[in-house]
Amino acid sequence: MKKEDLLKIKNNKVFTWTIRMLIIFFGAALYGFGVTFFIKDQNLLTGGLAGISLLINKAIPQVDIGVWTIILNFPLFIAGMIVFGKRYMFLTIVGTVSLSLSMSLFDFVLSKYDVHFFASELVTVVRENGETVQVLQSSKDILMSGIIGGLLTGIGRALVFRAGSNTGGVDIIAKLIRVKHQNFTAGGIFMVFDGILIAIHAILLKNVEIGLYAALTILVSSVLFDKVMFGFDSAKLFYIISDKKEEIAQRLLNEIHAGVTILTASGGYTHSHKDVLMVAIKKHLYPKIKSIVKEEDPEAFFIVSQANEIYGKGFKENDNKKQA
Repeated sequence: MKKEDLLKIKNNKVFTWTIRMLIIFFGAALYGFGVTFFIKDQNLLTGGLAGISLLINKAIPQVDIGVWTIILNFPLFIAGMIVFGKRYMFLTIVGTVSLSLSMSLFDFVLSKYDVHFFASELVTVVRENGETVQVLQSSKDILMSGIIGGLLTGIGRALVFRAGSNTGGVDIIAKLIRVKHQNFTAGGIFMVFDGILIAIHAILLKNVEIGLYAALTILVSSVLFDKVMFGFDSAKLFYIISDKKEEIAQRLLNEIHAGVTILTASGGYTHSHKDVLMVAIKKHLYPKIKSIVKEEDPEAFFIVSQANEIYGKGFKENDNKKQA
């Protein structure tokens, strides 16, 4: 098949939407698998409305977690439809329903066929004062289960997001909050919500240890989500202001073969002209460039920031180049 034919297929709307839907379904299935077999089965917790569904399911086990997820999301669907429009909410509903169906299916398999990957469980212990508490049995298994569950949910959720959808719940809540309060970050909203959820989970079970394991699970999930969404090959971005810019630029070009861009700037107070060196480098070269700057000009002013993705020579190829 010729390259032109391949490009026609890739640019075909039906093909694009089919691939997008398949990625959403696969990501949701991965998320549901992690929640059911590694998180719920170990009395742990995931974030968002799926986490609330797990808590409610403990009190009302007759209704599975997938159904609770849909019930909790329903009013958010209506609010999201009004504020964000049909297209956004269509993809949101596809992602949320896919997740709910996968959790219901895996929950059925778990209860029907008694499938378990690890054997940790909560055991009720009566203390000397007559108080009953929940104690974890086999911490090794629950630790592994929390890590694996976090990996699966983080990757699954990121795949759903990369396909242009989301899993509803707190994703919609965060977007609604940021309409009125743009200074709030989505990450901060997620952190507050999940923190409250973990605290409630630990209090209900009277077990701090399980709350810590739940926090670890959510942390692993969040890290994997960021890595899959924004890439594992993050780089460093330097902005350098120095009176010895020529010497620094020359050493960067000669010693680490870094591309140097000179930006023209002026001081906000003095209005004096300044040249700023901008340098994008791979993470492992960070100590070397920092050393060069300090050696040439100990008084240099420089800013180092994280660049999640960089396209161009020496980094990622851009999308147009890949398609060609």
